[in-house]
Amino acid sequence: MNDFERKAVPHEKTLSWIHIALVYTGVALTIPAFFLIADVTLSLGYYYGCLAILLSSIILSTFGIMTGVVGSKTNLSSYMIITNVFGCQAAKVINILFVITLVGWFGVTATFFAQAANNILELGYQSWLLIGTLLMIFTAIYGFRGLHVFSLVVVPFLLIFLYTFAIISLKETSFSDILSIPGNRRISFGSAVSMLVGGMMVGVAIFPDLTRYTKSAKDGALAGVTSFMVTILFALPIMIPVLYYQQANIVELIQKFGYPLWALLLIILASWSSNDNNLYSGALSLTTIFKNVSKSTIVLALATCGYIFSAINITNYFVAFLMFLSIIIPPIASIYSVDFLINNKLKMQCNINYKALIAWFVGVLVALFTAPKNVYGLEFFSITTIPALDGYLVSGFVYYLLHIKKLNYRKFSFLGKNTSKR
Repeated sequence: MNDFERKAVPHEKTLSWIHIALVYTGVALTIPAFFLIADVTLSLGYYYGCLAILLSSIILSTFGIMTGVVGSKTNLSSYMIITNVFGCQAAKVINILFVITLVGWFGVTATFFAQAANNILELGYQSWLLIGTLLMIFTAIYGFRGLHVFSLVVVPFLLIFLYTFAIISLKETSFSDILSIPGNRRISFGSAVSMLVGGMMVGVAIFPDLTRYTKSAKDGALAGVTSFMVTILFALPIMIPVLYYQQANIVELIQKFGYPLWALLLIILASWSSNDNNLYSGALSLTTIFKNVSKSTIVLALATCGYIFSAINITNYFVAFLMFLSIIIPPIASIYSVDFLINNKLKMQCNINYKALIAWFVGVLVALFTAPKNVYGLEFFSITTIPALDGYLVSGFVYYLLHIKKLNYRKFSFLGKNTSKR
């Protein structure tokens, strides 16, 4: 079960990019993601819904290339990278924040799983919650190897199922009819993109947890493109039955077609392949803080916390949770990516990197100021109309500016008096 939690992955243990993309596809194709895409589809309609998904996939894959390359060149987990960039003490706070978000995602996914499974086969919500938690613990304890082997089985099934479901739906309608169905405009285009980006931005920030197993920077970059662009496009078939039946609950839609057992299998595999990664990454984070505690023990502790989150029905706060993620997480990934671009290596430091903290604070503040009021923002102004992107770009730019030692003002003589010697 050695997963190189606190050190670089040896080169002989590395793999090609396709293995990483396969694992992340299993992570991304999960029930909450299906619900989110369905919500965006009902709000924007097919055309603008596809546009929002495509734009978010381009943004995510761009960010994913950067964090993927950092992971491949350092062979370190995202939490070790954050420790090197922000400093030991500051990183503890950030890593705990990451753990809270990952456990939150675990709770959201487990809740959707238990509710949907119980609607198909009534064993009781708590019973399904316990079954799901135990399954998710099993592969997470085995680390990357467990995620990899499980994805080899799950991902092909999920893709075949989604596309078959879309083809069956088109037998009752036509594609032109789907295009003519308008959205209810409950969510604006910018907010929809921000929710899609924010919902998967945690995956971008912790992407080095997977790409540290890649052979080269090229593999890390290719893994970023395929994981965040191709994967989200795989979910597009969901939009067809969602629009036709005006139903966001993908599980109930499958049941309408008379395939309850297939729906149950989809729920189990999609939730399992995502939540084991949440436990895995959360455990990697805490191993940098609790160095004398085994990873398997931490996995069990996190699963218990996630179980409690599910028991109190965390889905009541799902939209607020996504916006919270889209505000605080993107700047962190931006800062450590820019730091690596500046230095071309990680410099181990235990002192607090105040430049990184300032850039993070400014990025979070900008994202909060640009987020719409109907999604818990302040809406003071707008930059790109996508708050998650605003925070990412601003934090990275501020961090870069803070690293400029001295500006050559002679290049900007129009700003003041020319002080050059005669």
